[in-house]
Amino acid sequence: MNDKTLKIAVIGMGCYYPGANNLQQLWENILTCRRQFRRTPDVRLPLSEYPYSTIPDKTYGNRMAVIDGFELDWANRRIPISQE
Repeated sequence: MNDKTLKIAVIGMGCYYPGANNLQQLWENILTCRRQFRRTPDVRLPLSEYPYSTIPDKTYGNRMAVIDGFELDWANRRIPISQE
């Protein structure tokens, strides 16, 4: 690399976070200290099915931040569907 300064141009920015579908919403959440964590629904993680879920200091987290409306394209990722 030589002494010349490399220049770059930022031509766009985007993001998709829990509670923020774009950069402006994310920034507003940061400025207002808005937290996006909520109780984990039992259909997502049934804690009663995990060992130690009722023993103090031996539990799984019961809060999560979710990107609403997101669905993983299982077939495109080659992830097999559960046979349960």
